[in-house]
Formats: sequence, structure tokens, C-alpha cells
Amino acid sequence: MFAIALLSLAGMQSVNAQAVWQQNIEIRVPVERGSAISAFRDALIEEVREQSESEDAQELAIKRRSRDQETQDLSSIESELISEGWGGLSIANTLYISYTFAEGRNGFREQITSVNFLRQQDGEGPDVPVFYMDTENSQFFSNFIRREGVQGGLGGNIAHQQPFRDILLFGRLMRQQDQSIVTAVNGQAVNADEVTLRTKQVVDRIIEISLASR
Repeated sequence: MFAIALLSLAGMQSVNAQAVWQQNIEIRVPVERGSAISAFRDALIEEVREQSESEDAQELAIKRRSRDQETQDLSSIESELISEGWGGLSIANTLYISYTFAEGRNGFREQITSVNFLRQQDGEGPDVPVFYMDTENSQFFSNFIRREGVQGGLGGNIAHQQPFRDILLFGRLMRQQDQSIVTAVNGQAVNADEVTLRTKQVVDRIIEISLASR
């Protein structure tokens, strides 16, 4: 029923024999001091550093900018930031998350395909790229967000450790983070002040399915 409704709203394309529809959405989330998202940023940086130093280190798809052709390690990115007069990687105060949603014979699937950290300068200059990670086929990232988390997560229950996988769930971020904003749908930029009714309906329905999937 959800798939039929989404198809009628957005004309989602068929992607293969297994999928009924697929939709790609990017959102922007603030990285505020002391928040679950800042904990995610810091934990990811630490985990990537540890992975790069391990004996079975695997290459991770990390770059300074999403458009860069070559991958980099975090230490070289941090050196660049310092040489430009910035601090370390923790200067990132904005996170763009790209999701792919698909529904088929095996049910609904939600996947984070990339995370992109930047430093916004409040209108005083262009955004500063910090680091970008392609997570679409990353077992490292999948394991990380399932295994690691924070006490309480977005709900604030300090007796419960919530994994980052749940914290970054699209539906939860859109419902629980007032400043979460959709910035692109299927590669097309979305102006927050000019969101069409159709786009809003699609996003609202995906939020419902996302929340119901956990």
C-alpha cells in the first residue's frame, strides 16, 4: 500500500526486478555541541583513525569534498584544515546525510549512502568542507552504526544506550530534530522556502514508513 501511494505521488522509478520503487533524499542536520549528532561525528572520526592504524586496515571511501577524485586519510585532511587556519576535524558543525529508500519483495530498505561534514560560517563566507564518506557499500560503516551509540540518544533516557543506526534513522531525525531540512530529492536541490506539496507528501510518507520499520 505504501509503495502504491508513493508511486502515485512521486513517479518513483522501477530499479530492478526486486524493487518496486527507489527514492534518494539528502537532509541537512546541525552538529550542535553535546548532541547525539556531535557524538556521532566524534565517534566516527575516532573509529576511522583506529581502523587506519589496524593490521587489517581497509581503504575507506573518505575525501575532503564529495567531488574529489582521490580518497584521503583523515590525518592528511586534518593537516589541510590546520594549514588553512582551521582547527581539527571537530570544527564540523553541519552534516549532510544522503539516504536511499527502496521497497520490493523483501520489504522496505533504508540505507545511508554518504555522510558529508562541513563548517558553516553563518553567512560570513563559503562553507568549509571537512570530510565526506561514501557509505553505500561500506561494511565498516554498517558495523559501526550498529555497534556504537550514545547514552540516551535523541530520547534523553540516560539508562539506555541507543545505537547510531537508530539515531540516524531518517524518520527520527526529521521528527525529532526541528532543524533537519531536506536539501535534495533524487539529485534535485530543494529550496526549503519553496517545497512543493508533492515533495512534502512524499517526504512525510517516507518518514512514516521509516519510523514503522524499526
